Order: sequence, then structure tokens, then C-alpha cells
Amino acid sequence: MFEHARTEPSAPTYNQQPDSAIIVRMPAADWQPSVPPPIRFFRHPSDMPVKLIRRKQGSLPRHWLHSVSRSGLACFALRSYRFGCSVELQIPVLGEQARYLGVVIWCHKVQQGYLTGVAFLDEETQFRARMTEQICQIEHYRRQRERALGERLPIESVAQEWVAQHAAEFAMPI
Repeated sequence: MFEHARTEPSAPTYNQQPDSAIIVRMPAADWQPSVPPPIRFFRHPSDMPVKLIRRKQGSLPRHWLHSVSRSGLACFALRSYRFGCSVELQIPVLGEQARYLGVVIWCHKVQQGYLTGVAFLDEETQFRARMTEQICQIEHYRRQRERALGERLPIESVAQEWVAQHAAEFAMPI
């Protein structure tokens, strides 16, 4: 006779930072005494393809938000993913070692597909993914500089230049 009212959890809030990182504050579940700290998502360069492969391990319960990493990766996907969906993130141009297990924290429709935020479930995976993302950012920066200058540049000097300008952005959150 009466329908049970189902309330959807409030949506996460997003702040786009000038350094192209996306800061997300996830809402706490009703029963939790505190709000989880913000998660910083590094925006993966769109000129370096990423694969997101859905894993069969189910979804992450909302109360596990306190245990996900404090940083993640924002990348474009061709399809939509649900909150909590378990995925494997792969960066094919970097080979077999560039594979990371994570969970989808948010997914937004954009012109090219879906901008998707993936967080990692442990510190080791988070660290490895951050190091790999730095390599991707350096390669992206090298490509930009070469186009602007019209010549090939040695990766070592470009990497040193990028690190001097951007390494602080990749410092581990406290």
C-alpha cells in the first residue's frame, strides 16, 4: 500500500583546481560520525590512452570510502561506470606493468564520453599509480614542448624541467 521512500546519497562536490587536479569531497553516509577527507584526482593526459576494465568483484560499499586512497586518477572512458564499481586501470603504452586495481568514485558525462574518477584501495597501488602518472605527465609535456619548438627533445632534460615545475603537485597527501 505504501511505498518505502528511498533516499539517494548526496552527490560528491567537485573543485577544479588550476593545476588540472580535481578535488572531490565525498558525502558521509548517514551513520558515519565524520566526513571522509577529500580525494585528489590527477587528470590523466588524453593523448595517452587508458583502458578501464570492469572487474567481477562487485561494488565497493559506501562505508568503505574511509579506506580508499587519498588520491586517484581522472580519465576519459567510452562508457559509464557506477559508483563503487571495481575496475582495472591499464595504460597500454607503458606495458604490462602499468595495471592498477581501483574503484570508480565518480563518473560524469562529457562530450567525448565519460570523465571517470578512479581511487585505489591500498597505499602501494596508489604509490605505483602516482609514479606511473608522473611518467605519463612528463611524456605529455615532452610532446607539447616538441610541437611548440618543432624539434625532438631529450627526455632527460624535459623530465628535469617538468619535475622542477610540477613535482610538488604529486607530493603524497598527509
